[in-house]
Amino acid sequence: MRISGILGVVVLLAVLMPFVGGCVDDTKVQQLTIMNANLQKQLVDKDAEIARLQERLAWYDKSQGDKAATLAEKAAQMARMQEEIDALKAALARSEEAYRKLAGIAAENGGGGHRLSAPVTLKLRALAEQYPGLFTFDEEHGTLRFAADVTFDSGSDAVKADAKEALTKLAAILQDPVAAKVSGMVVGYTDNMRVAQPETVKRFHDNQGLSQARAEAVKTILTGAGVAGERVTTKGMGEGNPIADNKTAEGKAKNRRVEIYLKEGGAVAPASAPVVPAGIPAMPPAPSSMTK
Repeated sequence: MRISGILGVVVLLAVLMPFVGGCVDDTKVQQLTIMNANLQKQLVDKDAEIARLQERLAWYDKSQGDKAATLAEKAAQMARMQEEIDALKAALARSEEAYRKLAGIAAENGGGGHRLSAPVTLKLRALAEQYPGLFTFDEEHGTLRFAADVTFDSGSDAVKADAKEALTKLAAILQDPVAAKVSGMVVGYTDNMRVAQPETVKRFHDNQGLSQARAEAVKTILTGAGVAGERVTTKGMGEGNPIADNKTAEGKAKNRRVEIYLKEGGAVAPASAPVVPAGIPAMPPAPSSMTK
């Protein structure tokens, strides 16, 4: 029976008591009064509880609506981010293609296929044998390839002692009369990990800037040891023209390098400046865990 029904019965009994059965016991009347008051209080409490439940239900409905709106907003944001990622991937593909073309120009202008004279080749071969872990000498193309990890510290363009010693000896070879007509182009390369160390970003901004600075550092040692500045040009190719797979640590290490293209009988023409295809958006900052 509902509370309101119970109260109705009690109230009715209280009203009829004086008229039923003659005299009414005061104790019973008092008991009925107390019972009626208790029921009244219970009714008030239940009404308050119902009100609280209604408030909670309204809050829950509103909360669900807010959550639905938030989920829809997040979904829209994810869709926009995916569009940006797709655009970046397409831009990166265009940029890599442009770099590959430029790398071909660099190789063509910088010594690809240029075999040096026998006296110069012999001297360079002997120098490479003195520093087997530092650089290799490609006799067919007249190219010296220095491993960046043993030539520079991570994120730095300061040439290490062993590399500086070898470059100084290279400068001596270039000043020998047998190499009087030899010119060179120093080209810096990196792997595909973006520079991330704050100091590196501040100084070089990106891989292209770091590779250019390293090429300039090598030239500075050569010219500082006596080689005429007009005989040496520089180029920073960044992550362009990889020679190994950047998906592996070993491949990345091979791609971090400085190459010196030597040509006999005229100045080495510098490669064209990197051409960035139109419409390439700014690249997002690298994760802080990445270092160079």
